[in-house]
Amino acid sequence: KAREEAEHKAREEAQQKAREEAERKDKEEAELRAREEAERKDKAEDELKAKAEAERKAKEAEQKTREEAELRAKEEAQQKAREEALRKAKEEAECKAREEAACKEEAECKAKEEAEQDAGKEADRKAKAVADRKAKKEAELKAAADRMASEEAEQKAKEDAARKAQEGAESRAAAAAPQNGAAHVPSDSPDNMARYEVVHEAGVEVHAEPSVGSPVVGVEQEGEIIELD
Repeated sequence: KAREEAEHKAREEAQQKAREEAERKDKEEAELRAREEAERKDKAEDELKAKAEAERKAKEAEQKTREEAELRAKEEAQQKAREEALRKAKEEAECKAREEAACKEEAECKAKEEAEQDAGKEADRKAKAVADRKAKKEAELKAAADRMASEEAEQKAKEDAARKAQEGAESRAAAAAPQNGAAHVPSDSPDNMARYEVVHEAGVEVHAEPSVGSPVVGVEQEGEIIELD
């Protein structure tokens, strides 16, 4: 009986020990599983965190890249707009400069033409003035010459008419002297010249000679004396 009790006790102790060992193993396994689960969870959390961080960083990088691209595009657009504005301003300035140069050249040409025209007009005016003065002087000289020639011709005609009338009168006086008893007067005597006078009838010079008989009248026509008894 004591042996049985000892065996029974030994069996119980062995069973108790086996149970304790099993419990210990179960506990260790549970703890291991718990640790593994915790580690898994921690790892998963870490992975999630890492993934989230990576995604955040990727998003930030993408956002930064997008912002940088937008900034570059904006800067490029602004630079292009500035260059285009400068190009247009340069073209407008060059066009304006060309137009101003053309206007200046046109104005200079016009001024030159006007100056040449004015100079030509002034030269023409001076030449005309000189020609007018010359023509006037020539006309005055011609008029003076014509007047002098006319006066000389008139004077000569008068002298010729007086001479012819005097000669005719002297001839008639000489012929009539024996009948009338008139004294002969030389042709160059002042008394003989005093017997003649010039009268004008309708613009025609008429030389009249008083005498004892019928007067002898001489009419000057084309430089000749026509004697009328």
